[in-house]
Amino acid sequence: MLARFAVVGVVAVAGSVASAAPISYGNLSGTTVSYLGITEDQSTENPALQIPLFGAPTISGNSLRFSPTSFGANSVNGVPDITDGTLTTTIQSSSGNFIPTIQFSESGDYTLLGSGTANTRVWVGLAYFVDVLEVNGAPVTVPTLSGSGVFAPLSGDFNLVNPGPTFLGLWTGGANIDVSAHLAANNISGQATRVRVTIDNQLVAVSEAGTVAFIKKKEIGGVAITVIPSPASLALVGLGGLVATRRRR
Repeated sequence: MLARFAVVGVVAVAGSVASAAPISYGNLSGTTVSYLGITEDQSTENPALQIPLFGAPTISGNSLRFSPTSFGANSVNGVPDITDGTLTTTIQSSSGNFIPTIQFSESGDYTLLGSGTANTRVWVGLAYFVDVLEVNGAPVTVPTLSGSGVFAPLSGDFNLVNPGPTFLGLWTGGANIDVSAHLAANNISGQATRVRVTIDNQLVAVSEAGTVAFIKKKEIGGVAITVIPSPASLALVGLGGLVATRRRR
C-alpha cells in the first residue's frame, strides 16, 4: 500500500513511512549528453512492497523518457492517498557540448466520480533540485537550484465542483530549468558540463463518503527529462552531420 499523508483540510491516515532501496536503471547515452546513475526511489509504508513507479527509461536524442504504468493515486470513500516518487541522475555532456537548459515534462489523466464537494479532489506536484558539479569540465561549488513545476489546466488541482468541462480530464506540466542563468546569477563564467538532477514527483487523491478520486501519469512517454542544447552545440551537431554526408558522397 502506498503511503498516505494529510493534504489541505484532510486528516492524515496513521502509519509509519519508510524509504526502500532505490531502483537503479544504469546509464544511457544521448546525442550530446549521457544520463548516469539513473535511479528512482519512493516512500512506502512497507519497503518490501516497493514497485517501480516510473519504470525503466529509454532515450531519444537528448531526452530521457519514462513510461509509468504504476504511478497513480486512488482515493475511495474518504481515505486519502498520495504517491511520491523521486528520480535522480547525473547528466554529463560530451566533449564540446554543454548543459544550458534542462526541461522536465509529464502528462496524465484524472477521474472524479460521485456526489460530493470540492473536498473530493486530485492534485499533481513537482519539486526539482539541480546541482552543477562541473563548469567547462572543471569542478565547481554552486548553490543548489531548486523550484517547482507548473501544471495545466487549473494548476493541476482538480475537484468535484470545478474540474473543468468534464469529470474525466487530462493534465500536462513540468519545468524549464535555466542552468546557464543560475551560473550567471552566482557570478560563474562558463557553461555547465556535469549536473546532478533530482526530481520529486507527487500525485494526491482525496475523496469523501460516496466519491472516488483518481489521478495517474500517462503510460506511454508520460515523463521526460530533456537537455536543450545551446545554439553553438546545435551548430556543431549540424556541422558534424554535414561533414559525414559529404564523406559518404
